[in-house]
Amino acid sequence: MRRRVPILLAGGALALVLGCRDSTEPSSSAGADALGAVSASFNGSNHRLSTIFVIDPSGGTVSLFGLFKLSFPAHSVCVVGSSYGAGHWDDPCTTITHSLVVHATLEESHGRLWVDFSPGIRFAPSDDPSQWVTISTDIHSQYIRSRGDGSHDGLGTLAILYAPSIGSFPVDEVKTTGDPSLGSVLDFNSGSIWRRIKHFSGYSVLTGETCDPTSGDPYCVSSDVAQSN
Repeated sequence: MRRRVPILLAGGALALVLGCRDSTEPSSSAGADALGAVSASFNGSNHRLSTIFVIDPSGGTVSLFGLFKLSFPAHSVCVVGSSYGAGHWDDPCTTITHSLVVHATLEESHGRLWVDFSPGIRFAPSDDPSQWVTISTDIHSQYIRSRGDGSHDGLGTLAILYAPSIGSFPVDEVKTTGDPSLGSVLDFNSGSIWRRIKHFSGYSVLTGETCDPTSGDPYCVSSDVAQSN
């Protein structure tokens, strides 16, 4: 089953969008969970956090700031500089044979959270879902599970999205590429949100309430999101 929900996607970085501040939804909706998790991550800091993580050729999972989880199958990461850029995401590539160090920065900007990665990386193409690199979050698990009874009103902009840079406007990646495998999935049992990614340079988190894609807000774009039982 697929539902129409507004999501953010954009050009060179992925973005996890959790709502928008111009909303008629009650404050207890999706945004409340996100704000609590974000505040705990920053813990009174200067609204910027940095970390370094390592991707092993054999794969594994990485937790980022307690907000995201990246999952890498074995031999799924292309060597840095391997035909990186739009139009090359599905090109065959040589995968890394040594551990790759990646720098991630979490920053608050434009009322949103952004996670920026360097170096830019793309992932080995595959038609096998078990070989896909994925990003997920359970930041809204309580809210999503509460909608598992069929009352899906207010799910709004819960989706994982793509953006070229911090503060850039969204573009619907599923529509622009024609690849439905890049859509977001809501799991009403676990409360997680996840999606396949073919590359990354950054992610953005919008913490707030459900937005209206007809309002003219350039950050609020309507797209299909899959539902997992």
